[in-house]
Amino acid sequence: MTDSSLKALLDYAKSQVAQARNQPRTGSPQAGIALAYGLELLGRVIEGVQSDLEGGELVEVAIVYETLATETARLLEVDAPEAFRALVELCDDNRARLLLTGQPAASAEVLELLRQRLIWLTVTYDWPPEGRSRRVVEIVHRSAAGALRSCTATQTLEWHELPDRVRSRMLGGTDRKVRYQLFPATGGKGEAA
Repeated sequence: MTDSSLKALLDYAKSQVAQARNQPRTGSPQAGIALAYGLELLGRVIEGVQSDLEGGELVEVAIVYETLATETARLLEVDAPEAFRALVELCDDNRARLLLTGQPAASAEVLELLRQRLIWLTVTYDWPPEGRSRRVVEIVHRSAAGALRSCTATQTLEWHELPDRVRSRMLGGTDRKVRYQLFPATGGKGEAA
């Protein structure tokens, strides 16, 4: 559901509910019909918004950060939910912040550990000429001894499972790879797909 179709449905539903409210309070059939129709339209809007959330970018952002948190927790021996909160803070990603609503802030200790040990976080989507698409999350970090290490987590995807923004970039260019840098944070305030 696009923003324009959502706005049109919302505007029409609001007008139907307003019409029902302005009818005399005698319980006229027209007021009941208008109110029922307005509520039906609002239901459609809610279903459309739910569908957008289920198939939208926020789900992809959650998957990327969950993968990063799981791997970071394993590599740096910290709690995964704490790593998730710290990564969102560290990457300065406004969309990912929506996933933290109602959660406590990341601890200063874990945040500092990530700042000291993480070098580079990226997510790359590729679409090979043959085969399925992939999401590759890469973490470049320093080990406790100071050695440079790299860890990747690869997940295969169907073409339609790629984020819309990624598919658009792939179709619009000659490159079959799209990479987003999450850390160090870019000027774009979170470049996750």
